[in-house]
Amino acid sequence: MPISERPSIAQCENLLAILCQDAQHGRIVANMVDVTLFEGDYRIFAERFIKYWKDYDRPPGVHAFDLLADIIESSSAHKAAALRRVLIGLAGLAENMNTTYVLDSLQQFTRVQTLKDAILRAAQAISTNPAASVEEVERILAEVVQARQVLFERGVRLDDDLDPLLEYLTEQRGEFITGIGPLDSNGIVPARGTVLLMVAGKGRGKTWFLITVSMRALQLRKKVLHLTLENSAMETRVRYYQALFAVPQRLAEDEMVEIATFLRDGDGRVEAIASEDIRPDFALNSREVRAELETRISRMDRQMDNLIIKRFPNRSLTVEGLVGYLDALEQVDGFIPDLVVLDYVKLMKLAGRSADDRRVAIGDTMERLRGLAVERNFALVTCDQLNREGYKRRSARSTDIAEDWSEIHTSDKVLMHSATDAERRRGLCRIYVEHARTEEDKFTVLLTQNFKTGQFVLDSCIMPHNYITEMMPGATDVTATEDSDDAAA
Repeated sequence: MPISERPSIAQCENLLAILCQDAQHGRIVANMVDVTLFEGDYRIFAERFIKYWKDYDRPPGVHAFDLLADIIESSSAHKAAALRRVLIGLAGLAENMNTTYVLDSLQQFTRVQTLKDAILRAAQAISTNPAASVEEVERILAEVVQARQVLFERGVRLDDDLDPLLEYLTEQRGEFITGIGPLDSNGIVPARGTVLLMVAGKGRGKTWFLITVSMRALQLRKKVLHLTLENSAMETRVRYYQALFAVPQRLAEDEMVEIATFLRDGDGRVEAIASEDIRPDFALNSREVRAELETRISRMDRQMDNLIIKRFPNRSLTVEGLVGYLDALEQVDGFIPDLVVLDYVKLMKLAGRSADDRRVAIGDTMERLRGLAVERNFALVTCDQLNREGYKRRSARSTDIAEDWSEIHTSDKVLMHSATDAERRRGLCRIYVEHARTEEDKFTVLLTQNFKTGQFVLDSCIMPHNYITEMMPGATDVTATEDSDDAAA
């Protein structure tokens, strides 16, 4: 098999990590992988890991060193050290791997190779002796049918093993968080194979929200891909530093930053909103910024390695282009994202020039992006803008989305951002859970925030019932209709 038709180094290492460490999925790989797909030392690793599976029906784990002791001991010091590093790396790789995607990639690769081989042999048989090769060609074509069955999955039954179901329930609620307490506790979080959509007005913090969700995923040691079609990669990088370290881009000497705070009663209920002045540790215009950043980055261990920021020019990225980029990212960098944040769908390359064409194209693109999230088993978080009417309203709802309303229906969870000018000045906003496919929705969360230091959320709570009428800045100006709408939420 030509080298170009073999899995990449990253794919090989992913498969070896599953074989070596994963008790749940290692058996699947051991039964379906062809060791000839591996080369050099990787093939030896695969052969011995698979034999261990056949002998003991479990992953070798810590015994991997024993299985390869003869090779390590007979190798040069340099090669032995390299082999040990690979074995140690397999354990870390297995810990945070998107296993479902790796297995799907292996199945697809195996199917393609089987199809190509069968078609070539059938064509050769016909060209060599058409009259005598009918039975041979039929036998080969039967292998093509078998190749289709490589990806066949029966589906699930109610009496199947409960372990995968319990793992699914845990992951759906607990694998990712937003950092916004009431959303996290109610399961309004990113999840693999789903879309979480934030809708907000221009300049209301959509990018800060995406960065906050990404930052939480990094802290959970997930791999994050941030795709930006609006801000530059460097500006986005700056914002990540601000969010991670709670620092402003610029700060005058002795300048303080005012933030809103919740005052709570003895039961933890918010009864008033106050403010306080804080002094950030440093600013990005500080003369010591290099030392400050290097110190904090070093404390984060290898979490920083798990984020890639990629900027595409406005109106240049298509779904097909994204697929190609994800493939290249995996092949070249060995990077398979657990979470993809996209800033944002409306800025992708869309078909048509009229408003109606654009709306249809946006809806179609969102559907295809959700399909890609399912296919590649990552969580997708993106955003869109409010229309003019929604931007003016005190409390935005899904009908106020700027473009195609079908985005709301395609998304699995939809958050609507609202903030009056008075709230923004005080560092407050409201997030209304418009839609949640698998969780309770139709409730509002009140946030304190400070964009100067990159904090989309400082504190949060379920919006108090008297917030609109008594606590909200400018509450006396709220109309009766809007008051009743928010109270119902």
